[in-house]
Amino acid sequence: MVNQTLYDQFGQRRVNDERAVEAYKALLDTQLDVSGLVVATTNYDRAGEAALAGLGRQVDTGFRNAPGRTPALEMHGLVESSNAEVTPYLHLHGSVGWYEREGTVFDHAADQPFNPSLGTPVVLYPDPEKDPTNDATVSDLWTEFRVALSTADHVLVLGHSLHDPALVSAIRAAKPRKLAVTIFTDDQAKWVKKQLPSAIPMRTDFGPELEVDVAAVAAFRG
Repeated sequence: MVNQTLYDQFGQRRVNDERAVEAYKALLDTQLDVSGLVVATTNYDRAGEAALAGLGRQVDTGFRNAPGRTPALEMHGLVESSNAEVTPYLHLHGSVGWYEREGTVFDHAADQPFNPSLGTPVVLYPDPEKDPTNDATVSDLWTEFRVALSTADHVLVLGHSLHDPALVSAIRAAKPRKLAVTIFTDDQAKWVKKQLPSAIPMRTDFGPELEVDVAAVAAFRG
């Protein structure tokens, strides 16, 4: 039942690709003027992938396939081998459409209902005590995430509550030169500063139009 609900709520049928493109364009092209980019998400949906592809970016989620074969996850070296033409996209908690069979993670269409015959869904369900590095099927994703953090000039945490110890620990260890965390209310700034003291709290509202704290954006980009 849980897996069925996951696919019903986060499957690609629930995503408006056009609205996703508009949102990412407003943030990346208008506000941040981003070129080289690595995306890491704890979301299960594929909205970000659809948005970036709609913006003409080549998205690489780490899956490879031989002719006639279902794409299989081969994550090692993804970030280091990327270039300005390719955007690595790391689903740190797994994704709809990902199924594990006999130790290999395969990528199937995310707009289809849950299908247990394809294998075991690769998702880490919410749990504040979870350690994703202990899960063999996603540990390589977190290795690539740490590589991305260690080489990033700017790190933006978008729409995350920072109630994920593994995520916060990885960002702290990387000590990025510029770090910003989006918030919805001013009260959340204190929590951000407690978890990540070097972060710039960035007041952001995505609906229905993008509203961003211009001063915070300028401080982050500087």
